[in-house]
Parts: sequence; C-alpha cells; structure tokens
Amino acid sequence: MLKLNGSKNPIVRGKKVYQRVNLDTIKSKTVIKIDNLLTSIQSNDINQILKSNMISKVRNGYKIKVGYGNKNEVINDELIGYYDNQEGFAPVVEDLNTIKNAIISGNLDTSFDRLLNSYRERAEKGKGARRVTLVA
Repeated sequence: MLKLNGSKNPIVRGKKVYQRVNLDTIKSKTVIKIDNLLTSIQSNDINQILKSNMISKVRNGYKIKVGYGNKNEVINDELIGYYDNQEGFAPVVEDLNTIKNAIISGNLDTSFDRLLNSYRERAEKGKGARRVTLVA
C-alpha cells in the first residue's frame, strides 16, 4: 500500500483578510519592483529581465512601463518609454534610477493618489453592482 503525504480531506481556509492599501504601501512595492528589475538587468540574463511586467520586448528595442500591481497599472503616462536595443540597458538603468528617486522623494505622490482614488471608485462600483444583483 502506498503511503502518501497528502490529506484525504479538502483543505478549507477562511476568507482572506482585507488589508487596506495606502500611499506608502504602493510606493514601497513599486520601488521593490524597480529594484528587482535593476538587479535582473545587472545579472545580464535576458530571460530573467523579461519576467518583470515593467519591461517588454518591442520591435528594435524595449518598452519600459512603470506601474503598480500584477497588471502593472499606469501610475503616470510620463513613466512609459521606448529604448533602442543598440544602446544597451544603460539608458534603461539610468531612467529607472531616476524614477525610483522621484518615487522616494515624493515627486509622484499625486499620481499615486490618483491611482488610489481609482481603486476606491472601482470598489464602490463593485459594491453597487453587488447590491443590485442581490436585490434582483
């Protein structure tokens, strides 16, 4: 008879506890993602670099889009740029460091506030839609 380590009963967990997102959380997570991308660029492994959702390969170069979350939602339209691959990653690294310093210094706080407000508005729309569904 085989002895397996898995359980025969389904694993039940409670609902995930909601943690409110604030400005400092968004800023720190974005800076961490930028740092991870910079580290992967320094390792010079193209597969590791392209795993980040902030950089993508486009024709004749790369596209950088600094955003927040798994969907990499745009924080500010100025944080999108195209880079020629003949120049290498030096301009990419320079711009990412500039963006990281701007985030840390608070120059992009209004953009992050706009993103937070859009999250709140979407949550309110969702609440309203659920109320309509429950009443019907």
